[in-house]
Amino acid sequence: MLALTITANISSASNNSINIYFFKSDTCSPCNITEKILYEKIQGYPDIDLHFISIDSKEGYSQYQDFRIAYNMITEASSVPAIFIGNDYIVGYKDGIGNDIDELIKKYQNGTSGTKGDIAFNTPGLITTQWFSENYLKDVAVQGNTGLNIYVFYTSFCGPCVDLVNHINSEKWGENVHFYLFNISSGNETDEVYADCMNTAFLNAFGIKERVYPQIFVGDDFYKGYEPSMLEKMVEYYSSNSTQNSRSNVVFGRYSDEFKSYAKTRALLETGTNITVKPTHKNDQNEPFIDTNVKTTPNTMGSLLTSSKSIPLWILMMLSIVYLLYKRIRT
Repeated sequence: MLALTITANISSASNNSINIYFFKSDTCSPCNITEKILYEKIQGYPDIDLHFISIDSKEGYSQYQDFRIAYNMITEASSVPAIFIGNDYIVGYKDGIGNDIDELIKKYQNGTSGTKGDIAFNTPGLITTQWFSENYLKDVAVQGNTGLNIYVFYTSFCGPCVDLVNHINSEKWGENVHFYLFNISSGNETDEVYADCMNTAFLNAFGIKERVYPQIFVGDDFYKGYEPSMLEKMVEYYSSNSTQNSRSNVVFGRYSDEFKSYAKTRALLETGTNITVKPTHKNDQNEPFIDTNVKTTPNTMGSLLTSSKSIPLWILMMLSIVYLLYKRIRT
């Protein structure tokens, strides 16, 4: 795992102040519940500065991406509510979230100056630029193809998606042009998990909120939709402009192998099991995590027919028929 090291000069009214950054959406019910709890918990702490940021606006969502990169959350979905205090964060709502907030406030009772949250908030855009330019370039140098790499995300049920894929497969693009196709709805459990994880990482890295297909990532640019001449223009333009250390190559080089392994494990565990994806409250973890301590949930009808401790279903049915015949004869 690569950790992000960030430094910046932060000016604050008080070095002892505790800055809490709360990201929310106006259409999010758990956000409203968490906001009330947060208000209750900060009472009695005079040095707390509470910052509310709505991801419903373009600026707010972009700022959320800065925070997510600073806290190594690039592989996770952009979920709210999200609370950032010091170098720690809480994403989502759960029972007992008030206790988690209490713990973090006490942990940073001497102030949050110089921590990830304060830097990300006071230097918007710095985190994204530094993260891509300094931390992951060495991954790209040893992974992936050296030519022009174009990453395409699509679904099988989308007309423009099918046209795009057919276009890609029908042309000879040259040995230095490489298309990576990710089908979100292939019908194969492993492939779908892998494609979905990669799609999330790409969208987060580019600060894109909506999932509209098809999606094309090339170099540092993102395109959505399809029109017949776009691929030729794209290949012509980007072939003459270096994309080797671009954002799209960085994301693919960093996460492709990791997500392939994760997808295989996830697909196996989801066969007849209940999967718990966790944790909600994390410090500096970046890798996807699944709880392998799962319990198989058998089909109710199947367990009735196969369990040696249960009365076979056919016997119960026969007894019912005999009972009904007996009642009719008696009457």
